[in-house]
Amino acid sequence: MKDKNCPRTGIIYCKDDQKFNFYLDDYTVTFMEPNYSEIQLDGHFLFGQTFGFNSIAIYKGDSMPSFSGVKSLKTNAYLIAVENALGAKWDSFDSIEFTGGVLNSLFFCDALKLEEEDNGDILVHCQNTHKRWTFGIEDECECELIIGSWIRRNSGTTGVSLTNNDVDMQLKFSRPQSLEEAFKYVWKVKTALSIMVGRGNVTFDEIYLLHNEPGLSKLQLFLKEETAPVSKDFMRCITFYDLDTATPNLFSMVFNSKDAAPSYEIGFLPNSRKDFSLITNDKVRLICSSLECELSFCKGQNQSEEENLQQLIQSVKSLIKTHRKGPEHLSDKTYDLIYNSIKHWTMSASDRICSLYHQYGTEMNILNQTAMSLSDEDIRSFVKYRNDITHGSYRVLNQEIAATAYLLQGLVYCCLLTRIGVSRDKVTLLCRNKKILS
Repeated sequence: MKDKNCPRTGIIYCKDDQKFNFYLDDYTVTFMEPNYSEIQLDGHFLFGQTFGFNSIAIYKGDSMPSFSGVKSLKTNAYLIAVENALGAKWDSFDSIEFTGGVLNSLFFCDALKLEEEDNGDILVHCQNTHKRWTFGIEDECECELIIGSWIRRNSGTTGVSLTNNDVDMQLKFSRPQSLEEAFKYVWKVKTALSIMVGRGNVTFDEIYLLHNEPGLSKLQLFLKEETAPVSKDFMRCITFYDLDTATPNLFSMVFNSKDAAPSYEIGFLPNSRKDFSLITNDKVRLICSSLECELSFCKGQNQSEEENLQQLIQSVKSLIKTHRKGPEHLSDKTYDLIYNSIKHWTMSASDRICSLYHQYGTEMNILNQTAMSLSDEDIRSFVKYRNDITHGSYRVLNQEIAATAYLLQGLVYCCLLTRIGVSRDKVTLLCRNKKILS
């Protein structure tokens, strides 16, 4: 994010009445303490005031616990209290507001309605077209998601203009959140929107932290972006209108993902149109991991074969129990290892992916714009290729594997969208309208 007021200079305040100057430009901040006395820097944020009289919080994380003299730090984020006539509250916030950027590709600006009269006059109506959803997050906190477009009124010597060009989205929390939580929530919002836009590097024009308490300034969050912002046509994105009632399910899935538990995997998303059709070994691994994640949520696949597998597992367990009681029994740790192995017995990944592919056969035929007809053998070759390169075997990525990987990205999307509550008819329509794999 570009800070149009950079470079910024000011003073950082520390405990014991210590203070020192700073110079901030392009996410590199230089601290200057002329007396060369050792200054302890506690916490993840440094708080101070710019010489423009705005309160500032600079994120330093765990780096640089102390310094003396002159020291430079590369930061990934800082916050500015933009209304210097109001107070700044840094310990918590109640909502986050995102403006512009990728949101303009996901929601239509329709807050202005024009009506032409018979006499040539044009009546302008302001309308509230905001959409609202609520979903729960950890620790029994509710989050309200509000998205809409806003109207800007400009007055000048040449007249008055009304513009309706930007979308804003708010996350309102039912209870205050700590300052450091802002980074986590921004990352989760970016992840959810990445799924919708089909790109990995979504950005915003502005981000603000807001308070319910009156008399406090909103805090503008500046984040260092490692990649160029995405520009994608509204007609090629899965919009909030497309998701509709499934919107809170998508955000709940992303916000409530648990460590070491299956939730979602979309690491294969490209950062640009140029990278979209580029298939690499890393992307093959990520696509296969994504499919395995979706398989963990699929129940009832190949019911008869699954039942046969369970019968075999029970027979093997009975055999092991008998062997354990016999004269040539093994050590307890060996039996534990065998039982732990049996817990992971399942149908092969390639067979299950083939079954999943046939389940979404209509959608996949729509997405397949090539002369190649994807077969079960192609899918098995894809999975074998992934297994080989994962375990160190040298393989050359050929056109068939690359084409299979490309199409299976669409299968991941079909599964994920169905899982969050998008109807199959709508998923098929999204494929037909080229909003998946575009």
